[in-house]
Amino acid sequence: MNRYVKKPIAIEAVKWKGFNNDEIKDFAGDSVKIEVIREGDADNGIPPSVDCSIETLEGVMKANVGDYIIKGVNGEFYPCKHDIFEKTYLHEDDMMSNISDGYHTFNELYRYRMLYNAAFFNELAKKGDIKICKSHKHYDGEECFGGLWFIVMAELPTGQISNHYENRYWELFNIPELDTAWEWDGHTPKEVADRIESYLKSN
Repeated sequence: MNRYVKKPIAIEAVKWKGFNNDEIKDFAGDSVKIEVIREGDADNGIPPSVDCSIETLEGVMKANVGDYIIKGVNGEFYPCKHDIFEKTYLHEDDMMSNISDGYHTFNELYRYRMLYNAAFFNELAKKGDIKICKSHKHYDGEECFGGLWFIVMAELPTGQISNHYENRYWELFNIPELDTAWEWDGHTPKEVADRIESYLKSN
């Protein structure tokens, strides 16, 4: 038996709460029809009775309160039960903290990367024979990503390397601070990895 993994395709969706009629209509437009069967009584905690039907590629489908209205990859709309939706999809803000290779999440791997990089740069600073720096600004004077990040750079014998990190990690990099970083030589992430590997092999 062959096994398949669902492609990570981003979708848009809105949860049908039974009272967010305007939000649903703005989202799905003419594909959705909402009919109020019975008005609610907010003072006595009685919700309205509302019928929500959606024109899908497979015909008209009903959405129950709590269901998600999904916009598919081809612009079509369809309802999805909340339990199935929450098992299948993650909000994009939660992707990094939940996606895992089975051992570590992306957030954990990025943290390891930052700590190993800090240790590497700090050792270079102790050696004193490699130009290194950290700065809140790029070489053109622009703050790194709105001033929320900083850049670390090194001029290795194998070529220039750099990475960006959030300001909360500033103190972990015990290296010289500059007002602006050096000019970027156009290196790619792959070239950074290759240059570090070549440097380590030569030392």
